Amino acid sequence: MAGSVALLGAAGLAWADDPARDWGTLHDALLVEVADGTPVVAEELYRELLDERKPSDPLYGTIAYWLGRNRVLAGAIDDGTAFEALGAAAADPSLRPAAIALLAAADLLRHEVRALPASWTFETGTFPAVRVRAGGKAKDLGVRRDADRVVLAWTTTVRPGEPDGLALRLQAGLKLEEVRFSARAADQDAVLRVTAQDDDGGAWFSEDIAVSAGAWREVSLHRPDFSPGPEARGPVELRRVAGLVIEDVSGERGAVRGEHTLLLDDVRLR
Repeated sequence: MAGSVALLGAAGLAWADDPARDWGTLHDALLVEVADGTPVVAEELYRELLDERKPSDPLYGTIAYWLGRNRVLAGAIDDGTAFEALGAAAADPSLRPAAIALLAAADLLRHEVRALPASWTFETGTFPAVRVRAGGKAKDLGVRRDADRVVLAWTTTVRPGEPDGLALRLQAGLKLEEVRFSARAADQDAVLRVTAQDDDGGAWFSEDIAVSAGAWREVSLHRPDFSPGPEARGPVELRRVAGLVIEDVSGERGAVRGEHTLLLDDVRLR
């Protein structure tokens, strides 16, 4: 900790004496975070640097990104600091993709599923899912009436090589046994896939799920229904799953292109 305090003092002097050394000061903060493993000390450095700058400062977005990243990795998202900092970072075009990805991760942590079984039927309009693809608009995800049921309407644009998805985060220790939902395409046939992920980078994939515009399809997935991806360590253990993604892979499976809407209902995890 003594080394951390020394770096903190040096960082303050560096900024006061020579603004050209701001990048060095930021690197000091990164060194503290890596060498000490103490995010609180690094956060002090990030905050000190940020407080002395205006949003128009060229370094502002970079410092904001590292502050927001620090908060997300520490799981400290309740006070809004991470969202504010990453929002500022996203204003910098060079940082936008990384900042948006961390904003999605923070949003997932804020809305993680904390108990099973859990279910959503959308009459209340609440669903703790986050869009995987950056750049989505709020109107792209909402509820609407479909005949005699209220459903989740998810509008996306099909592009080859750019699957879109709805991600859910599960609290550590939950023992997931089954994933169920109803799905229908609103305007043109589509293909879905469910991906189960762990915190070590492993991913397991369901078979393709064809959905049509004519009828609802009931989907029920258990452990044997998932196949390991290249980074997965053996068969899926659903009790280790930290996240689920319902993906629209229509662009990789057929000639569907452009904007279309998918409908989901009765999402259940147990």
